[in-house]
Amino acid sequence: MSKVCPYGDLFIYHLAGALDAASEADLGPDFIGNWVEEDTSFLFFSRPADERVERTGIKVLARYRLAYEDWQGTNLE
Repeated sequence: MSKVCPYGDLFIYHLAGALDAASEADLGPDFIGNWVEEDTSFLFFSRPADERVERTGIKVLARYRLAYEDWQGTNLE
């Protein structure tokens, strides 16, 4: 059984802080979501968004590019 993946790669930005909802609205149409963990957060995009993330003014701790299937754990061979 094959699953249809809504995205190819995910572009994930690990931030030293969190965004408010108003700032999230300015991240554009390829912004997927925000996962907050304590005092850091992860922003998920379907395309690279380096400039938009930099404009938030929150320090970027790391950038990741990951296949959607790998994130979901569905890349089983």
